[in-house]
Amino acid sequence: MAQTSARTTTAGANVSPPGSLRRSLIAASLLVALVTLGLFLVSAWLLVYRPAAQELARTQLQAASLQVEARLLMLTQRVEAMTNLTRTWGSKGLIDLEQVERFNALLRPLIENGPSLSSVVVAEEGGREVLLMRGPTGGWVNRLTDPRTRGQQATFVTWSPNGEKVSESWQAVEYDARNRPWFRGGIDLADGQVYWTAPYIFRSTLEPGLSAVIRWSSPSGRDVMVMAHDVKLVDLSRFTQGITVGERGFALVMTSEGRILGLPSGPRFGDDDAIKAAALKLPEELELPVVANGVKLWSAQRNAAAPAGQPEQPLQFSADGETWLAAFKPIRVGSQTFWVGTFAPAADFVPLGLREVLLGLLLCAVALGVAGGLAARLATRVSRPLEQLAAEAERIGRLELDQPVAVPATWREIDTLANAKEAMRRALQDASHTQADVNRALIAEVSERQRAEGELARYQGQLEQLVAERTTQLEASNRELTDAMAELERTQEELVRNEKLASLGVLVAGVAHELNTPIGNALLSASALQDDARLLIEKASKRALKRSEFEDFLDALNEATDLLARNLARAGELIQHFKQMAVDQTSDQRRVFRLRSVLEDVLASLGPRMKKTRHRIVFEAPAELEMDSYPGALSQIITNLVVNAEMHGFEGIEAGEIHIAARAQGADGVLLEFADNGVGIPPERLPHIFDPFYTTKRGTGGSGIGLNIVYNLVDRMLGGSIEVRSAPGEGCRFTLTLPRIAPQREED
Repeated sequence: MAQTSARTTTAGANVSPPGSLRRSLIAASLLVALVTLGLFLVSAWLLVYRPAAQELARTQLQAASLQVEARLLMLTQRVEAMTNLTRTWGSKGLIDLEQVERFNALLRPLIENGPSLSSVVVAEEGGREVLLMRGPTGGWVNRLTDPRTRGQQATFVTWSPNGEKVSESWQAVEYDARNRPWFRGGIDLADGQVYWTAPYIFRSTLEPGLSAVIRWSSPSGRDVMVMAHDVKLVDLSRFTQGITVGERGFALVMTSEGRILGLPSGPRFGDDDAIKAAALKLPEELELPVVANGVKLWSAQRNAAAPAGQPEQPLQFSADGETWLAAFKPIRVGSQTFWVGTFAPAADFVPLGLREVLLGLLLCAVALGVAGGLAARLATRVSRPLEQLAAEAERIGRLELDQPVAVPATWREIDTLANAKEAMRRALQDASHTQADVNRALIAEVSERQRAEGELARYQGQLEQLVAERTTQLEASNRELTDAMAELERTQEELVRNEKLASLGVLVAGVAHELNTPIGNALLSASALQDDARLLIEKASKRALKRSEFEDFLDALNEATDLLARNLARAGELIQHFKQMAVDQTSDQRRVFRLRSVLEDVLASLGPRMKKTRHRIVFEAPAELEMDSYPGALSQIITNLVVNAEMHGFEGIEAGEIHIAARAQGADGVLLEFADNGVGIPPERLPHIFDPFYTTKRGTGGSGIGLNIVYNLVDRMLGGSIEVRSAPGEGCRFTLTLPRIAPQREED
């Protein structure tokens, strides 16, 4: 088989020869084995090894927490049971602060046999107190105080272990039971309710602890008693120091602020004095870096809850150069919440040792060796027939097509490739025999294509002529459409003018009706006065006029002239409104005006129309609000909105109400709101109410251009904007935002 040391590209540049297929297959097989083994190891680490270590750590930390929790809950439950028992005795009158020996005989067995109790103290509401505690030499000590009768003097009575009195002494102490935490927490309790104090320092022994407090009322109901059972933190630390987690881990109990109640194991806290000195201090004060770092991390993450359905995982942090794990669990003791913290090095939970790791590496090396041998054999079986196929391909490339392709192969794919090579040889052989026929067919196809190109050129000429004709027709259609649009605009302007004249006609009819009343009254008064004057003249000419008749005539003359003056003044006022409205509505003159005055004129002109209905118009506008704009446009807007509300908004409503309000908006704007309490507008009609010729009253008096005129006047003439909000049954509200100074128009 011919071999070449280099290949030359079409551009003439030399490139390196390709590598060996056999070597590539071996390298690829080893790479696949390595990747597979790596994925297996990573999967084993992520899915088996690390979860197992985490679960082992979580389980042991949780088990230690449960031990401490069970111990603490058992202690508190026993103390609460003992507290309830003493309350029962007290409520029955068995505990009497006057009889100290009986007090000791009743409560001393509880301290001796009770659950880690160091002392019992009972105080009345007035402050008298009796304390019973263990003495330093195994006996018992009573402290008796009563601030009301003894002041700051306290009596100390010592007793032998079997209860015999040994000595009695007095001492001045600054002490009042009513100021102690246990008394303040217990005095407000309900009878029978147990209260646990926060950890504090006992006044009697100066050691840390906490108290279970209960209160009761004496059988007479006059005295309230508070009792506290003291539990020393030393007893809790002795228990937590006996718990180990893993090989070097420990447990502790602390407050929510991180102050330690139950100390961890260690030589520093081996005796009671060391425990007393360390209790209720922060980890930083005790120089416990592991605890301090764990509590700091826990404080930062304590508000982040674990996902639902998943156990809470231990916290991981660094301390003393290694990785530690910590878990915190809350414990509820009455109204107090304490936390059990368990700590352990992460290395204590590693399930595999050095021997197991070395054995795993050896197995990996053996697996890679076996994979390499199998890859070499497989590469040989694949590359050999491929080399033969390459030689056959070179022969076919030289057009040596007489010999068939025969390459033995054990792989179906290689056999398929050999058959494809043979089929290609036969196809090339057949193609060489038919090449002449193909050339003749190509010549015929070229001739046919030339003929088709001639036909195409002829069709292109016809197409250009057709396009020119269509273009001429389109231009004629565009001219017709332009003329129609101009006619439509003229029609719309004519409709707008007609709408304005119709509004003016309504105004004239209303004013004529309004003028009819005062002018009629004036005519009637003048006619009556004329008749009285003629009668007076006749009597005067006959010298039959009496003084009383003359005085009656003067009174009638005074009343008639007053009535004439008032009616003619009313007519003049109406005529003045009419003149201003007529000028405004029939012209587009710009002027400075007061908005309230224009609104009054518009509403006065609409008065006759509204008097025919029970509808009511209420408006408000500041008298000093001035505008430099087009009052005619504004009058037309208000008139159209009122007519629209009467025709459409109050359909089926006998007594509707329209509110018109105007106010300044900033220094340069005016906000005008028009609202009615009518039937409202359906949502599907609301987007079209400003469209021209859109009406729901076509054929019954509606033209469909009233609101379109309003929109155009607001937008084009006044330079403002209009919005509408409505819903069925909730009326309609138009909001007009206008500039105080309207924009300049070309006509101005």
